[in-house]
Amino acid sequence: MSRMAKVGSIQDLMDFRASLAKFIQAASATLDESLGEIRRIENWLKNEQPAYWKKKEMFLTDKVTQIRQDLSRKQQLDSVGPVQSRKSYVDEKQALEKARRLLEETQEKLKNTKRWSVIVEREASIYRGMTNDLRDMLEVKLPNARAQLDNMVMALEAYAAVAEEEDQTGPAMVFDEELESDQPDDQSEKEPKPKEKS
Repeated sequence: MSRMAKVGSIQDLMDFRASLAKFIQAASATLDESLGEIRRIENWLKNEQPAYWKKKEMFLTDKVTQIRQDLSRKQQLDSVGPVQSRKSYVDEKQALEKARRLLEETQEKLKNTKRWSVIVEREASIYRGMTNDLRDMLEVKLPNARAQLDNMVMALEAYAAVAEEEDQTGPAMVFDEELESDQPDDQSEKEPKPKEKS
């Protein structure tokens, strides 16, 4: 049994093939961009941010130590003088409290950065797994489909060329066949012989 297909326009297939190529290019670029952005965020959380907050933690730790030592030294020197001349050191104590608060915030941010780094790494791994099928489609299946469209277009163009050639030579061939069919058959046109009397 022959398989038949009705094709309205070869140009429509060519246009679809061009649209498919544009889709592959755009989708691949978008996928690459999203994966690149994920890698950038992973690096930012895993390397850049911990290094930044660790450096700030060390700086504030030294600052707290320095302010505490300065305050302690002043208080010791002041303790040898008369009681009425002793200072309250309000400014120094406020500076120490501020430095301690900043140090605690920095340590909390360092801790949160490490926690979010683990979360983002896990979610990124899930996302990459989910996009594997899309990547396979963009890199293998759709290019194969595009190649099949190319073959279809070439086959249809070849068929159209043959059909056009038959359209040009077809009437003469039909006319020749009709002439041949008009010719009397030798056997059918012969007159029957009379039967001989016995």
